[in-house]
Amino acid sequence: MHRPDVKTDSAVAGGDASLLTLGDLFKYGGDRLIPAQPCSPYRYMEFLVEKALQGKFAPANVLEVGPGVDSAIRYLDLQAPKRVLVLDFNKEVVDTLGKRHPKVETRLLDMTETRGLDDLEGQWDYVICNSVVEHVIDDQALVDRMYELMSPGGVIVCSTVLHQRMYNTWDWAVGHYRRYGVAEFEGLFKRFAEVQLIKCAMAQEIARPLFFGRMAHLTRNTIEQNNLLCGHEQEEWGRSPYAGIWFALKYLMPVFLVGEWTKRKWFGGIGIVIARKSS
Repeated sequence: MHRPDVKTDSAVAGGDASLLTLGDLFKYGGDRLIPAQPCSPYRYMEFLVEKALQGKFAPANVLEVGPGVDSAIRYLDLQAPKRVLVLDFNKEVVDTLGKRHPKVETRLLDMTETRGLDDLEGQWDYVICNSVVEHVIDDQALVDRMYELMSPGGVIVCSTVLHQRMYNTWDWAVGHYRRYGVAEFEGLFKRFAEVQLIKCAMAQEIARPLFFGRMAHLTRNTIEQNNLLCGHEQEEWGRSPYAGIWFALKYLMPVFLVGEWTKRKWFGGIGIVIARKSS
């Protein structure tokens, strides 16, 4: 992976390394700065960060783990890398992505299992794992497996929900076992040389109870059942409630970005970790 000179505030895992800056988001964000399609505040930040990381670090081999129904690769430049692979335990997701993105390799694989990973180890210089760690029982094992798949100097970006006290109906309905404290989330990446945490979307998390009615029927299921169903269900309740005004609202997203970045160290309902493996 080609890497420009990066000045960091810390080279110690758990520190606030400046792997990505606000300037990087504006420089490399491309069409994600003003997205054409409606998106939630945290998806806006999540996919913008991932687009900018690709532009900044120019990875040759890109891996996405557990994309579910909303894959990050749809927003990346798929012509630039030599290889792009998606892993998911859901056959429908794997089949859909394979048809939608012919250049992308797909593999039906459960990352919580140890089998089927040997031929992938040490190859990936950019790994994306959005909103997955909260869905698995052994989250540390998942992060450690992704670490082993990465090449030296590789970068990973991983997002999740913050604050266990905010665990709610929506979390159960979409199959979350937990939310995370900041130190707990950063601690999953203790093997990495540099770690940067971005907190965002607190307003969205506070507003979630307004939309619980759309998923109340899922609270009767187990978390495991909801993990299998949420792809289908999200087609029903995952649509943006402000789609009708997006034609105007989208131009305010860069303003939202500046506000979120300004308070990224203070508070947020969603956490995005960017971490780099030692060279």
